[in-house]
Formats: sequence, structure tokens, C-alpha cells
Amino acid sequence: MGSNEGQEKLLNNICFIFFGPLILELDFIADCAYFWKNNFRTDLKEIIIPKDKSLISHKSIREYLSIGDKYIENKIKSANTGQMVKIFRKRFLV
Repeated sequence: MGSNEGQEKLLNNICFIFFGPLILELDFIADCAYFWKNNFRTDLKEIIIPKDKSLISHKSIREYLSIGDKYIENKIKSANTGQMVKIFRKRFLV
């Protein structure tokens, strides 16, 4: 290890020892402020926002894969993706 590498490693360790705790404290203060700001909002309507139930099921995915299998059986090597999306939307009301 050369003297430059040793000095650089020493400088990195010193910076980490002095600036590490400072950065950690500043980050903690920022997290507390963000939590405080968002925890006590007045315009909050719901705490838990419900997820929309997906219209895609295992059955619809299997049907979509069967369309691809039909292309393979007929030795079709490419398909227009726009057409596939139209079929998917029409069949599964997506």
C-alpha cells in the first residue's frame, strides 16, 4: 500500500468519524419532521387507502397464455402487440 492510499484511507476514516454522526442526526431530524407533518394533516380522509381489486385473475392469464400457445402451434413467429392488447381488453374488460 502506497503512502497516498494510506493517507486517503485515514482521511476517509476521520471524515466518517466526524461527519457520520452529524449526518445521522440531521437525517433523524428530517425523518421526525416529515412524520410530524404527515401524521397530523387536517385534510386526511382515510388512513388506509383501499386498493382496487384487480380484474385480472389466474384464469384470464391462462387464457392469454393459451392465445400465445395457439400462435406457437400455427408456427406464427410474431404478432402485432396492438392487436393482442385489444383482445386482452375486450375479453377481460381492462
